[in-house]
Amino acid sequence: MLGERWHIPKEHSKNHRAHWVALSRQALALLRGQDQSRGLVFGTATDTGVQAWLRRWCERERISPAFRPHDLRRTCATRLNTLGVLPHIAEKILNHTMQGVMAVYNRADYEAERIEAMQRWADVLDRILGQSAEVNEAQGTTHELPSGPGSRGRRPAGRLNP
Repeated sequence: MLGERWHIPKEHSKNHRAHWVALSRQALALLRGQDQSRGLVFGTATDTGVQAWLRRWCERERISPAFRPHDLRRTCATRLNTLGVLPHIAEKILNHTMQGVMAVYNRADYEAERIEAMQRWADVLDRILGQSAEVNEAQGTTHELPSGPGSRGRRPAGRLNP
């Protein structure tokens, strides 16, 4: 992580291209609240560790069917488009390779658009989680949200529907 971006080296990218992800204010606050001593956000450095952790979390929280990290990427792309983010911006956010004429002629990074899109997405998630929190507080239910080591506390139960 550098500043307000999460840098992914090409060695850890599926398309073998270095990539950066804009971190929203909310993401930065969560990351700053993590235990920094291990240097890992998700508690694992393996390629399949996050998937295994998410599967165990879904089992523990009795979420069925379980979802995968790829489901979260698809949901993000879909919701970004419903927020009015242009498809090629969403594709850049996901580090997808441009196709056709765009791949040849369009070398833009869309920095400002990507930053704005990720903040808009985080704001939507805040609204969704806030609504879930109000409903669940009334019901008196809570559960731990998926977070890595060093997370603090519990939040009201709620589930995002992709």
